[in-house]
Amino acid sequence: MLNRLMISFRYTTLVCILATSLVYSQAGFTQTGQDTDLQLWTSTIVKTKVHDNIDLQVRNIIRFDDNISRFARFAPEPRLNFKARKWLNLYLGYRFSLDPKRSGGVNTEHRLFGGFQLKHKLKKLKLSYRFIFQEDLYQAELTNDEHGWTNDNVIRQRLGLDMKITKWLHPYIQYEHFLDLQSASGHGPREYRYTLGNQLKFSKAHQLSLYLRQDNPFNNQDDIVRMIGIKYTYVL
Repeated sequence: MLNRLMISFRYTTLVCILATSLVYSQAGFTQTGQDTDLQLWTSTIVKTKVHDNIDLQVRNIIRFDDNISRFARFAPEPRLNFKARKWLNLYLGYRFSLDPKRSGGVNTEHRLFGGFQLKHKLKKLKLSYRFIFQEDLYQAELTNDEHGWTNDNVIRQRLGLDMKITKWLHPYIQYEHFLDLQSASGHGPREYRYTLGNQLKFSKAHQLSLYLRQDNPFNNQDDIVRMIGIKYTYVL
């Protein structure tokens, strides 16, 4: 029992050190003129099986920006997950976003996405690679008085490492790269993202994930975005 407590303590300390490093590791970017914004990302997920190997997830996403002072987004997102193999999951989903404008009114955005995830377990460790292609359709300002619809095509690739220690201590770290195939700003690498979190499993039906995240744009003119994330999952 004492050994388990000591192991949990060491891993908890490691998670805290990595979390602090994640928040402050990119401080050097701000010295080049980039601003930073702290955001709060929350999501609730209801998950149920529709077939032996197919899960349906319905997410409700709520976000706040401007240092968590402004309501920025509400987005429902249904998603189908197909477990093709023990090591392979396939994804297909749609997101509808409502983003309040600072000047009044609401912007709408549609997102279609699909992809796959490869997983490999090594005892308590799990390595993963996720590939997603997404198309975002949104309203863009053409002139001062006119708006039109435009679309972005993006490839997202994410590497992840999970370590399941106990049901209360399940830390994970992720790195994700965004590549614009087509967008209003051109094409090429858009940003890269670090995520560090911990998943709490209260029961088979109730799970809570807490994480810190940072988006780093390749274009130094865009803001660095730091996020505090809370994700609750209910399994039917």
